[in-house]
Amino acid sequence: AEVLAALNEAFPLDRTDGKFFTMWYGVYDAADRSLAFSVAGHHPAMLVPPAGPIGRLGEPAPLIGFFPDAVYTEERVSIAPGSMLYVFSDGGFEGADSTGAILGYDAFTEIVAGIARAKGPAADARLEAVVGRVLDYGEGSLDDDFGLLEIVFT
Repeated sequence: AEVLAALNEAFPLDRTDGKFFTMWYGVYDAADRSLAFSVAGHHPAMLVPPAGPIGRLGEPAPLIGFFPDAVYTEERVSIAPGSMLYVFSDGGFEGADSTGAILGYDAFTEIVAGIARAKGPAADARLEAVVGRVLDYGEGSLDDDFGLLEIVFT
């Protein structure tokens, strides 16, 4: 939360030609297996534990640079061994099919979780499978850029 507040102060709209940005920021503490995180205008990241429910990490918060007095909160979660964290851009779930139907965050996270929990595929294969499914939904094209980061906690 402190990092996001400092960035918000350093990049106000009136000094950046009206530009702003979103951010998901996390710090992992290996000693106690916890992840502290904060969000600024970005959708939640996704935590896929080896078993149990998928976690949405992040709550709506102001964009960086948009509101001078924005307040950012910090959350902390425990990380089980074998968990996978996915941080991604909105291009992965805002793509549309030929009818104009948007894939959506929930459907996208179901795709990611299903591939993440499948036994066997290596990291590259998992990421390629997610991209392939998103492209299949969009009939071979994306409407926006799409970034996807996977972190595996051993």
